[in-house]
Amino acid sequence: MTKAQGWTLRAATPGDARAVSALLGRSYTDDWARHYEPALVAALRPRLVRANPGLLASGTYYLAVTDDGLPVGCGGWSREAAHTGDIEAGVAHIRHFATDASWIRRGIASMMLTRCIAEVGGEGVTTLFADSARGAAAFYERFGFENMGPSAPTMGGHVLPGFTMRLAL
Repeated sequence: MTKAQGWTLRAATPGDARAVSALLGRSYTDDWARHYEPALVAALRPRLVRANPGLLASGTYYLAVTDDGLPVGCGGWSREAAHTGDIEAGVAHIRHFATDASWIRRGIASMMLTRCIAEVGGEGVTTLFADSARGAAAFYERFGFENMGPSAPTMGGHVLPGFTMRLAL
């Protein structure tokens, strides 16, 4: 557990599913509305805002909670690729990052990403990927990720334009 001003970062658990889903719903609805067409956000929202039980049980997915108990950030990493579940030796993936709009720019996502990078380095990972939404590519670039170009994963028959980001460790 890591304490910061007004909030604490801790490992998420399966018992956090409802809170994480609510946070994802708040975060993605606000942030993605600035970068994607409303119809696409509405179509993808049911898939995007559902907490992933595997991530919650992994020990490598984190939840930032205010001193009052409000979840304001989440994110982590896994060996499995987000959209395919594929596992490749030496590779890990940043997964399902989100920050409540009223808590952006307070270091939450930065602390989670820094923790993820440090952890994967100790796990024999040499390459870390992030499937970045349109509005998040600059955030990953600040941490040394290289923008590998546009990506267009398909979810439920809908294409979600973004970027593939790569960090060599």
